[in-house]
Amino acid sequence: MKVEEIMIAPICIQPEQAVVDVLTKLSDLNAEGLLVKSQEKVLGVIERRQLTNPQIIYNPVKTAVDIMQAVFPIVNLGDNVQKVWELEVEVLPVFDQELLVGMVTRVDVGMAIFREKELGVKTFDAVANSVTSGIVAIDEFGKITAFNKAAEKFTWRKQHEALGGYLGDMIIPTGLLDVIKTGLPQFDFRIEAFDRAYISNRTPIIEDGEVVGAVGVFQDISEIESALHELKVLNELNAELNTVINSSFDGILVTNELGRVLRTNAAACMLCRLEEQDILQQFVDDVLQLQRPSLWKSILRGRKAVTKEVSARHLLITGNPVFKGDGSLRRVIFNLRDLSLLHELRDELKTTKELSHKYRQELDSLRKGGDIIAHSPKMLSVLDLAKRVASVDSSVFIKGESGVGKEVIAKFIHENSKRSSGPFIQVNCAAIPENLLESELFGYEGGAFTGSRKEGKSGLFELANQGTLLLDEIGDLPLILQSKLLRVIQEREFVRVGGTKVRKIDIRLISATHRDISEMVKEGLFREDLFFRLHVVPLSIPSLRERPEDILPLVHSFRDKVCYKYGLDKDFAPEVLQWFLSGKWPGNVRQIQNTVEQLIVTCPESVVTINQLVQEQLDDTSVIQVNSILPLKEAGCEVERQIFYMALKHTRNTYELGKLLGVNQSTVVRKLQRLGIAVLE
Repeated sequence: MKVEEIMIAPICIQPEQAVVDVLTKLSDLNAEGLLVKSQEKVLGVIERRQLTNPQIIYNPVKTAVDIMQAVFPIVNLGDNVQKVWELEVEVLPVFDQELLVGMVTRVDVGMAIFREKELGVKTFDAVANSVTSGIVAIDEFGKITAFNKAAEKFTWRKQHEALGGYLGDMIIPTGLLDVIKTGLPQFDFRIEAFDRAYISNRTPIIEDGEVVGAVGVFQDISEIESALHELKVLNELNAELNTVINSSFDGILVTNELGRVLRTNAAACMLCRLEEQDILQQFVDDVLQLQRPSLWKSILRGRKAVTKEVSARHLLITGNPVFKGDGSLRRVIFNLRDLSLLHELRDELKTTKELSHKYRQELDSLRKGGDIIAHSPKMLSVLDLAKRVASVDSSVFIKGESGVGKEVIAKFIHENSKRSSGPFIQVNCAAIPENLLESELFGYEGGAFTGSRKEGKSGLFELANQGTLLLDEIGDLPLILQSKLLRVIQEREFVRVGGTKVRKIDIRLISATHRDISEMVKEGLFREDLFFRLHVVPLSIPSLRERPEDILPLVHSFRDKVCYKYGLDKDFAPEVLQWFLSGKWPGNVRQIQNTVEQLIVTCPESVVTINQLVQEQLDDTSVIQVNSILPLKEAGCEVERQIFYMALKHTRNTYELGKLLGVNQSTVVRKLQRLGIAVLE
């Protein structure tokens, strides 16, 4: 409150007036004091309490100027009344920019402060009794000085019973007394009473630096905690529902009673080929892009679940209505199932069964006739090393001439390893055209290139997972694929051609070649870092020239297999066996195997003699004869066909055929396909 709100008109007297005149004016106006003024200037103030001595009052000589207080505080219009009260002066002039505008008395100031405090108390009571929080205040002795209506519920005491009583006599926690003792506030203090929960803030009341009381505010949080618990449960249920919906393999759409989509999941967005924002609040028939009849109308008419198959899009859609208690429609849940994925799984299962059957046949074949013939010390040393490295997963690099049995040693390592129950996949890097090699090794996604299957294809690395992969003729691997192969070896992961998904693999890698990879590295034809990755355990297989002890055992073994295969009973004459021992055998074991089969199946007698051997050699060196006129193009094809058949008697390896005929391997493969000649290496 400001001074201007309580000031009165100034009561003034001239300085030369007698003291008795001053007293008379004060009595007539019932004033506590007045101002001594001369020509608009306040000379001093006179208070009634100064006029108690009769000798002064009735002294005719004494005037106002003799008894006035010439020194007095200055009060302005905007001063606070509390500030004026602290001056402890009975009467004071009020100025406005040095102009006298009124005066105030201490009595008026006191009454104003009282009324202000009284209004504050009433306001506090009104506010305190209107809030839902309980408010209790005590003085320094623990006597209750404030107690609102809300506190009645907390303490089970009426307001009139509590006021003036001691805190210890009420059913109230005594924490307020601790605040008085310590002078420290307490915030967010939890209290449980009468099956209810409360939060209390307790604050000391400090006056002149001393704790004179404390006030506590209590808030009933039982309903809040109950609501928070229910909200938490609802949030958990909603999160669980979202997780279930979004983890569903099927697409899900939830609509309201008007068919507008309220909720969807990622699978539905993928199947509808729309973004989520393009689906929500849209009509469900538009989202599903369905032709007539309307699936939505069918559900409304039948009031039951309706299923519709969209063959063109390989979709099976089911709409299931949900009704309220009064029978009106509340929601419709649509389930979208991608049948193409089921078809793909069926095809993959079929492929897996076929591969499993193939592997089983290969294993049976290995068990029946897969024994390695090794009598020479060099070959026995190779087998010993192969068996030792089979127990670990280190990469093996097999070197040897064509036909020495590199793939046989690779299978031997696989069969004696902990991966023997897994697949053994062999790929000839030289036999696959360069433009197809990457897709054969790593597979491809549907639509990766023209002519690819829409469901994609697993590569040889995927097929060899948990097993062994043999990369035969690794020296013929193009440089561009060498980089990708290096990454697969290092990271044990790859990406299909045309895909983005990273696929992990767990394979044992064996590589084989007849070429000098070290020289290729020097010439820049083979990556040095890839060579080091593959060349962890080098294993060199000697040629037949280096192990003549194995020639006759091999001949006898192949003889027995051919006779068993075709139901024959034949043998070789001693001079033929000697011929086998004296041969150079550039094609090594494979050449001997083919020669043995050729002699056994073509010999009309039970014993293959030297005469039969000579005849076969003559046949091999016979010239090409032309017995009739024919178009040159056909003649050229016939000549090539005869030459290939003659060369195939020596070897069935396309690389060796190329060397015999003076062309590269890719030319051999292309011409064999054009001539319709099948080669099983």
